[in-house]
Amino acid sequence: MKKILTALFLLIITFAVIFSFKSADSPAKEKKEGGIIFSVESEAFVFFEENASALELLAKTKIPFETKDFSFGVLVESIKGKKNGEEGRYWSYYVNGEMPMVSADKYIVNKGDKVEFRYE
Repeated sequence: MKKILTALFLLIITFAVIFSFKSADSPAKEKKEGGIIFSVESEAFVFFEENASALELLAKTKIPFETKDFSFGVLVESIKGKKNGEEGRYWSYYVNGEMPMVSADKYIVNKGDKVEFRYE
């Protein structure tokens, strides 16, 4: 009887440990793989899009912005009335903390990406 209780106790502890680690990992993994975190200054959005460019996601925010077409792609000229060149600041975008080497209309975001438009 003592062996059965000991085995049952160890089995319960084992399941508790396994499920506690699994549940602790799941929300973070879902958040990273499930959506695209998108921010413009202090406003943040989460999108669940596939095959969308950074510029297309900016348009989905309904935040007013202006662009200009160039041979290399579309450049964001202003967001919420803040224009490039004012006070020596310009709009740049970053994906996962790094500035892509293509324009925002050409960069296709992936699930789990963090996209930021910064006025710097």
